[in-house]
Amino acid sequence: MRRLSLCTALVLGLSSLFSLSAEAQSLIPSGGVVGSCNFRTGVLHFDCIPVYIGYLITVAFGFAGGTFLIGIMMGGYKFAVGSVTTEGKEAGKKQLIGAITGFAVVVLSYLLIDTILEALL
Repeated sequence: MRRLSLCTALVLGLSSLFSLSAEAQSLIPSGGVVGSCNFRTGVLHFDCIPVYIGYLITVAFGFAGGTFLIGIMMGGYKFAVGSVTTEGKEAGKKQLIGAITGFAVVVLSYLLIDTILEALL
């Protein structure tokens, strides 16, 4: 029960920290203008589609970075505390490897999509 409450406190604390940065980023850019596209006034054209997709990918990449940070912290905690038992240490190691692998996949996906969007623009 104590481990659950510590993890809950960690997640709630980090989520409040990330919510401050999440308010700054929404589905519409804070300034309303990205490139030649003005999302506030609705002056949009066909070329705004890849620009907007690029913006959404940037927001998603920020979310993935926050998830990676939480996964690393929880996996490191499991690994450190799990040294008492073999199962806990293995679970922490698996979570650390999973978080790092997932982040590597996200980074490679971002680079691939960014390259495609640069070719379209």
